[in-house]
Amino acid sequence: MKNVMRLLFVIIITISQYGCKNPSEPETVSTILNSDFEQGGKSSLGIWKDGYPIYGYRASLFSFSNDTPIEGGNWSLKLQSPSSSYSVMRLSMAPNQPSVNKTFRLSFWCKNTKNSNCSVELATYSGNQSFVWSANIDSSDWKQYSISGSSNGLSIDSLGIFIAMYSSSDTSRFTLFDKFMIEQK
Repeated sequence: MKNVMRLLFVIIITISQYGCKNPSEPETVSTILNSDFEQGGKSSLGIWKDGYPIYGYRASLFSFSNDTPIEGGNWSLKLQSPSSSYSVMRLSMAPNQPSVNKTFRLSFWCKNTKNSNCSVELATYSGNQSFVWSANIDSSDWKQYSISGSSNGLSIDSLGIFIAMYSSSDTSRFTLFDKFMIEQK
């Protein structure tokens, strides 16, 4: 009887340690991108690319601004509205690890200073299929935005972030962006 009790005790301990997830434990999250538009204190696009001419849009009208969000460093990306059509800044990357049944979360800071017409999208690609989620940019003050999307049971080959600026008769309109981060959980 004593051996049965010991065996039962070992089984219960093993199940509680390895077989059941504690709902109070946080999910494992890995950061796969952290982009703040600077390197060594100097302004930099880093791995960001102008979508023109690959996608047939107009060249992006970009510069850098020292207007940044809290703890935003020295520089933010300043994108102006084009006079016709639209322009796109893009970033493409592969996830760090196999990504079947994963959720991706894009967070970034934005300041839409002159009510520019713009959008930010997170896209996941699996073979010929793509899934796209977007954020509604609505604040004239620095605000953190977040977009989440899942791999929908597919293995994700690559991720993309797209910042689109749409045409305006007032080409002095601009939007500031900073601190883009993608997390995978």
